[in-house]
Amino acid sequence: MAGLQYYNLEQLEEALEYYDNSIKLDPNRPEYLYHRGMALQKSDKEEQAIDDFARALENQNMSEAEKFQAYFNKGICLRRLGDLKNSIDDLLNATKI
Repeated sequence: MAGLQYYNLEQLEEALEYYDNSIKLDPNRPEYLYHRGMALQKSDKEEQAIDDFARALENQNMSEAEKFQAYFNKGICLRRLGDLKNSIDDLLNATKI
């Protein structure tokens, strides 16, 4: 997956472009949303990352491990934005998995 390679090289703009295109082609793949959320989070775009994590979590095909990661990272983004109540809720959801 090229997006993940760009992300690992910290070429975040390229990673985001790759994930944007992937989501346009197949919007029902939660891993594209999750990984774009990670790139957005690393780019200090927490609000957009939260949206992607939430959209990924709506998909019933996510594995338990993917759900854990999405809830955890969404909770971290919410904490960074000062939304402690929702952050705690998401972090608790992660621990329940």
